[in-house]
Amino acid sequence: MVAIVRSGNNVVCAADLEKELGLANNRVRTQLIALSDAGVLTALPPGRGDRIVWYQRRESPLWDLSVALYEDWSGRSSPD
Repeated sequence: MVAIVRSGNNVVCAADLEKELGLANNRVRTQLIALSDAGVLTALPPGRGDRIVWYQRRESPLWDLSVALYEDWSGRSSPD
């Protein structure tokens, strides 16, 4: 989720995230599907002849929460 937020785009695909995260495409795709099922991503209709599934980020407090947890757990932010 943090990689999606930090991508700067509201639209992502598994191929873009797999490169950034160093994970296999099928692992990333599985997580994108789970986030879509949870309602925080929306799968966009494929373009003509397009095999890539693009996902659009939906408004949700879960995005900010995931970044805050990541920063807290990784020690990237200082406590107040």
